[in-house]
Amino acid sequence: MSSRGDEADRSWMKTEKGEHLKGRRVRDTAPEVAPGRALHQLSFHFRLQRRVAPRCTADFVLPKPHVAVFVNGCWARLSRARGS
Repeated sequence: MSSRGDEADRSWMKTEKGEHLKGRRVRDTAPEVAPGRALHQLSFHFRLQRRVAPRCTADFVLPKPHVAVFVNGCWARLSRARGS
């Protein structure tokens, strides 16, 4: 069995189904910026986008208290669902 044939089968293919993800930001999204500003105002020192384990990147790492913060989800959608 040729390894080249396997690589071709595993490559990413462009589809219409994934087009909506094309322009989506990975870093510095609104849900990530808001807690970062709050932490900064409270004089916390933190690092952005640090790897804390293999294949696991935290959005914020607070080095002194050894805390990793993960921001997930869309806050805008949640606030609209609550009627705010």
